[in-house]
Amino acid sequence: MRFTAAACLLAGCLVLSGCGGQDFRPALGKALDQGSTAVASSHLALELDSAGKSTSAVTVTALENMLKEAEDAHTSVVDLSARTHQDRALRDEALDVLAEAVAAVLGSKETTESGASRQALDYSLKELEHAATRLRDLKESAGAQ
Repeated sequence: MRFTAAACLLAGCLVLSGCGGQDFRPALGKALDQGSTAVASSHLALELDSAGKSTSAVTVTALENMLKEAEDAHTSVVDLSARTHQDRALRDEALDVLAEAVAAVLGSKETTESGASRQALDYSLKELEHAATRLRDLKESAGAQ
């Protein structure tokens, strides 16, 4: 009886700790997709604004929303449980790439708010493009779903 109770308790702990829960790679892939969407949407908002097809106020609002999305993606990776050395290294790389995405979106927002020059907007667009490339490359190399 004690053995059965201990086995049930152990099984319950394993399920609650994630052994029976969400897999690392699919969860990582979802976070990278969320970050990629935030970066792509930020890029589009900045392009529309720089082409005169949007207002700075609308662009800043869009960038604020995308900043929250990028930050949420970063937080979800912080919260991932990586059990192997390879997964921990992958999580660390994803955190670096998502931090770069957050910085690129934040920089774009600040550039737009300040009414910066065309050169500054072009720099922000390049930073977003670089972040998008790094997110895509990491997802491909990680085999994340």
